[in-house]
Amino acid sequence: MTLGGKNGAPTIGDNVYIGCGAKIIGKVAVGDSARIGANCIVVKDVPSNSVAVTKGTVNIVKEEKLNNTWVANNN
Repeated sequence: MTLGGKNGAPTIGDNVYIGCGAKIIGKVAVGDSARIGANCIVVKDVPSNSVAVTKGTVNIVKEEKLNNTWVANNN
């Protein structure tokens, strides 16, 4: 994961999931309960309760609050 760059550091909200290899570059804001997909490159703000995926960073906004808590499956 890469955070920041020459133009400043990002602001990451609470309960944010950041996938493996994601890059959040520059002074952008990632809202609460957002999800950043694996290998995604984020150069624009990501609203709260949205999902950023690779395809030029598409934001998928959800009506309900996303729950990004880790749940272990011990089966």
